[in-house]
Amino acid sequence: MKISENGLNIITTYNVRKTPKVKKIKTTGKHKKVEEEEVVLTEQEKKEMLLERLSPYENFLNKQKNLKLNQNKFDALVSFLDTVNVVNFQESSLYKKMLTNINDLSIASEFLKWNRIGGTESPVLTKRRLAESLLYFS
Repeated sequence: MKISENGLNIITTYNVRKTPKVKKIKTTGKHKKVEEEEVVLTEQEKKEMLLERLSPYENFLNKQKNLKLNQNKFDALVSFLDTVNVVNFQESSLYKKMLTNINDLSIASEFLKWNRIGGTESPVLTKRRLAESLLYFS
């Protein structure tokens, strides 16, 4: 299975990643100065980079034969894994509840436990978790 537009929309709407920057060296006389500039990417390049970044999460979920995922659950989990990573996911109570009962309604609140960046609650990440939870159960 691959992520659908529904999952991609959550990731792009509630993006918490910074725009990539490239280092450029400017030389004036004997002096060199390193400057960072934001990379300007086309929409197609952004989508290709995103799909490449998500591929390991798709592969991980596709190998989970004990989880019977429909497309919406798959999309929600790929989006979730994009900010949580596989190791943290496997140690989470969300994953453990899924293994017991993939339709356990308490899983919805488990998504919301992962709404912090650097220990601080992130409004964008909270909205993303709500969107993932809604998609998971739709």
